[in-house]
Amino acid sequence: MNVEISDNLLEKYREVIKRRMLSDDVSKFMEILIEVELRKFGEEGYAQDGLTGCKNRFQVARNFKEALWKNGWNDTSVFRNKYLCVDIDKFKKYIDIHGLMIGDNLLKDLAKQLAQNYPGKNIYRYGGDEFIVELNDAIFQPIQLPDVEIKYSLIDVVINRDNHNGYNFERAFDMYLEMGILESSSKVTFINFRYPPQNAG
Repeated sequence: MNVEISDNLLEKYREVIKRRMLSDDVSKFMEILIEVELRKFGEEGYAQDGLTGCKNRFQVARNFKEALWKNGWNDTSVFRNKYLCVDIDKFKKYIDIHGLMIGDNLLKDLAKQLAQNYPGKNIYRYGGDEFIVELNDAIFQPIQLPDVEIKYSLIDVVINRDNHNGYNFERAFDMYLEMGILESSSKVTFINFRYPPQNAG
């Protein structure tokens, strides 16, 4: 397979490989990069988080895109879904006190409870201690874990498909998920994602 790469990018990559790997041959390292990307998005098993068994963060955007456009570009209906953002408060401090193994067990316990509370729903490990649940029509159920506080936010997504701005939808969706994680609190935070945005007044 031949891949076209600009001379500038190739030269930058060559410099990095020479400095870090002490090699002039970039081809095998390019193969590694391509393989990593393929595993993220394509290969069976790599869509799953190894520790918790949840889907990984790359699957969030993939499943969102699939759900948004599953009926094709001519679909003019409204896409609706709810996403629950879950975060463990002060998780780094918890690890500093209890250690990584106990921290890993806590993450597994959280994933297990999410699976019990939301059977059949897509549950993703979005970051270190951050999880996303595709709620659809499920009702929010808080989780209790010893020694930690769990923070939540609910993102209500409503998109008019007839605007045909798929790339903008996906970027905005990622931004709202990040916002949902950052704004999570012990009292559930509600965030509305409407596209196009509703006019004020």
